[in-house]
Amino acid sequence: MRTTKINVYLQLLQHPLALVNIVTSNRAISDDPAQTGLCHPEKLSIQDLKDAQKPSTITILWSHEVPMLLSGIANIGLLSLGALAMFFLREHFGLKLPARLQELLIGISFGLLAVLVVNFPVAIPLGATFDTRAAPAMLAGFFGGPIAGVTCGVIAAAARYWVGGPAVIGGTLSPLVYACVGIVAGLIVFNRLRRKPGLPDFVVLALAGTFFVLPCFFVDRGLATGLTILSSAWHLLLVGNVAGVVILGLLSESVRRSILSHEETERSLTMLDLARHSARIAMWRYNFPADRLEWDAAMFPLYDVDPTRFSGRFADWTACVHPDDLSRAVAEFENARDGGGRFTSRFRIRCRDGSVRWLQAYAQCSFDATGAPAEAIGLNWDVSEHKLLEYNLRAKETEARERTRELESLLASMRQGVMLFDADDRLQIWNAQAVQLFDLKDNSLRAGMPHEAVAEAQAAADGRLASALPNPRTVRKRLRDGQIYRLKSRKKDGTIIATTLSPIPGDGWIETHEDITDLDEASERIRIAAETDALTGLSNRAVFSRELEACVAAARQGTARSTLLLIDLDRFKAVNDKFGHLKGDRLLVQVGQILKQATAPNDVVARLGGDEFAIILKLGTLANAQTIAERLVDQIAQPHTLEGAVVQPGVSIGIVAIDETATDPETLHGYADAALYRAKSSADPGYRIFDEDIRKALFARRRIETGLAAAVETKDLEIWFQPIVDLSASQICTYEALARWRQPDGSFIAPDQFIPVAEETGLIEQIGLLALERGLEAMRDWPEGTRLSLNTSPRQFGKGVLVPAVAAALERHGTPAARIELEITENLLINSGPEVFEDLDALAALGVGLVLDDFGMGYSSLNRLHRYRFNGLKIDRAFIQRMEEDETSAAIVSAIAGLARCIGMHCTAEGVETQAQLDLVHKAGCGRAQGYLLGRPGPHASAQPTA
Repeated sequence: MRTTKINVYLQLLQHPLALVNIVTSNRAISDDPAQTGLCHPEKLSIQDLKDAQKPSTITILWSHEVPMLLSGIANIGLLSLGALAMFFLREHFGLKLPARLQELLIGISFGLLAVLVVNFPVAIPLGATFDTRAAPAMLAGFFGGPIAGVTCGVIAAAARYWVGGPAVIGGTLSPLVYACVGIVAGLIVFNRLRRKPGLPDFVVLALAGTFFVLPCFFVDRGLATGLTILSSAWHLLLVGNVAGVVILGLLSESVRRSILSHEETERSLTMLDLARHSARIAMWRYNFPADRLEWDAAMFPLYDVDPTRFSGRFADWTACVHPDDLSRAVAEFENARDGGGRFTSRFRIRCRDGSVRWLQAYAQCSFDATGAPAEAIGLNWDVSEHKLLEYNLRAKETEARERTRELESLLASMRQGVMLFDADDRLQIWNAQAVQLFDLKDNSLRAGMPHEAVAEAQAAADGRLASALPNPRTVRKRLRDGQIYRLKSRKKDGTIIATTLSPIPGDGWIETHEDITDLDEASERIRIAAETDALTGLSNRAVFSRELEACVAAARQGTARSTLLLIDLDRFKAVNDKFGHLKGDRLLVQVGQILKQATAPNDVVARLGGDEFAIILKLGTLANAQTIAERLVDQIAQPHTLEGAVVQPGVSIGIVAIDETATDPETLHGYADAALYRAKSSADPGYRIFDEDIRKALFARRRIETGLAAAVETKDLEIWFQPIVDLSASQICTYEALARWRQPDGSFIAPDQFIPVAEETGLIEQIGLLALERGLEAMRDWPEGTRLSLNTSPRQFGKGVLVPAVAAALERHGTPAARIELEITENLLINSGPEVFEDLDALAALGVGLVLDDFGMGYSSLNRLHRYRFNGLKIDRAFIQRMEEDETSAAIVSAIAGLARCIGMHCTAEGVETQAQLDLVHKAGCGRAQGYLLGRPGPHASAQPTA
């Protein structure tokens, strides 16, 4: 039996039409062929199969196929009508839904379409049915994606299962297979290929779906029956699927594109409306035959018109236009109406508040078939701001032209040459002076010319300028850093041109060129005058200080050593006093020439002031300095002829090496000055080299300076008093206040050691005020009429301090001014200004006595006694101590005493130490005497005379 069935199946495979023939001949091969359309292969015989191949059987077969094709076409038409209805509904109701809901809607719509065609199938042989459910199932997945495909497939499968039939299982599975094929194809076309589907895509989709659904024919009744069905209806299946998919696919794609186009159009219109509203553009339409004017909502606020008063006529527009622009605007509109086609105009309108607004109008006129104007559609927008900008721009342009003319006039009138370069280093502006200064040709400069080309033109006109021109990279870097670049260049004819390059905003720069030949020469003369001593032609103190600082710096770095010589003339004051200042100046000139001749050209020879000179021997050793010093001492000590007068001055020189031990110029100058001081104080003046002995003495002096400053600050100085005796009354008439400096060990520093230091440092002023204060305090215990004598320094006068201090102290202590005497040295009266004599007059007016101290030792001039009247004078101790052995000194003392007596001044002899000296001064006519014989200085004044 099994073998028989296999043979029958083989026969069926070889002769598939036999089965159809058997069916059409109403030879029953199943229990219910109307429902199942399937036969039982085991009841067939080979003869039955052979009979099925007869011509009458084939004729019957084709008689059944024609109705099947017609039913299939009707099925496809039903499919198309359903698709159109479905997409009509989706187009009107599904566009605003979210994407997922739209996909579900597609699946449901295609699913309902599948239900429709499943319920109107096409009958095929063996009782089976065919419908076009493949098209909606595949296209749902193709257009809608997985959600739509699965939804449609499930609905179609449910519908097919509900219909039933002999191939219900395969028919139920087929929509799901079709949906999967459509989903995969949609992913490929839309996501991978990213293109719009066409006819070839739908044909391929139909063929692919037909191929992949073939296994469903074998699910229900096996391979043989499936093949039998396929052999009888394969052309209907293929044509139906292809036709259904192509028709439904093309319709769906057309609707999809229509929907997308509609959405794009809506988006474009929305964007256009947004752009129009943001630009404040209003639209209008005018119907020529009906004289009907239509405005959109934006036109009313644009024209400032009340919509309720708008009649929609052409006159509504003309009533808004400014009268001055109306005729022109109407004429332009009529020209467009009469044949121009386009209307473009810019005009003013009058607003209800009286303000004016500028509008821009643009319109397109259309014409009917006869050529008559039919309609105009146009736009209006506010251009008031543009007009304002245009007005301002014209004003700025006018102003710029005026400024340009002013700039051209300014450039033409300038003495300097001017060139302006932009950020690209190209020439933009220049004046005629810039051409003339560099001897350029008139056409050698042009706008946009690179800076390098300008420099080449300048160098070509004058070859000497080539080396003076700066490096362009250096110039640009400094200018872009905001720095100003300056340089000087000299032309071959000697003209000096100063160039200044200054940065300007925008990374450009401006060059100014000026002929400074005269100015440079004048500056050089000024520089020489500023650095040269006017009398001798040597360098002055400023140059000396600068050079000394440079030499000290070089020595400390170990790069060079040098030597400093400080030079001071001896007895120069005597030359001035004896021969006058003119001859003294000539002597200084001759000494300057000697110094210059004794040194090398690169050495520094300077006059520091008065008769002080300095030499810096660059790269000079102490041995060289010593040789030069010996030569100078010898040459300067020679007799000098000054217009008939012969003088023979001396010279003192202090020498110090400028080496790596030099700390600073001031200290080094102090060393040289200390050596000079040692040379002057030597018994054999000449030169001295700064050495350890001088260093120790200098440090000792500095210790005095430091200690004295502290003692003055703390008022630790003691004030002692030495009596002055009235010889006629043999009693003390005055005490002289003297400063004493006690050390911590009880010893004293001699006044001749610290008083000169106090004079030089200015501490003498505070010491004088301290002596005044202590003296006034001590006077409280003195007998009535006893006076206080105070030494003064020239540094205390002419500053406006001494007189108020004396007056305040006298008032504070209640002391009469007549009990105070101030001792004045002759140095105060030499070359003193009027402010010194004002102080002397003020003291005299106050009632303070003034005594001329050390008379006879300085430049004693009777003219000074005539110029200013003193209360007394003191004869220097040097004359008193020589009176016993020297009759000349005794005569001088007698003469001075007689002179004082004649002009009403008292006379005091200082330094009386022996009885013989006391007798001589008394005999000479001195009314007062002071000295150790009469009383030594002590911390407390004694009221009793000592002799």
